Amino acid sequence: PASSISGFDTYNTSNAYVDSDGGFYAWYTATAGTGTQTRSTDGQNAPASICPKGWRLPTGKNNGEFQALYNNYNSPSALRSNPVNFTLSGNVRSSSRYDQGLDGRYWSSTVNSGDYAYNLLLSTPGVYPANDNSKYIGFSIRCIAR
Repeated sequence: PASSISGFDTYNTSNAYVDSDGGFYAWYTATAGTGTQTRSTDGQNAPASICPKGWRLPTGKNNGEFQALYNNYNSPSALRSNPVNFTLSGNVRSSSRYDQGLDGRYWSSTVNSGDYAYNLLLSTPGVYPANDNSKYIGFSIRCIAR
């Protein structure tokens, strides 16, 4: 990952940024280059990720693994506590950091459309396990065992 925050505004481009809050990855990067705009069927999952061997990105959408996680830990405070420990690290786009300390966004492997993919949005007032955003925005990732 780069120490430069620039470049998070283009689809199908590998962008990664690391700072004290962790790593931020465009969906293309998080899916190891398999998450292009041509992968556009709602509910389809990218076949690869940057997760270590034996691990993968969770699935998204209303019936995905982020939804199952929310069903078990159904409050923002529960998702920010042990054993889950999600953080409110914000996101990266247009060469800037946004919403640091206000929300945390985590990519899933699941497509919404050519331009959007599903993610978990965690904020102080709520949890949105089937949120979707532009694939070029830099979000965090959490890998799960295969």
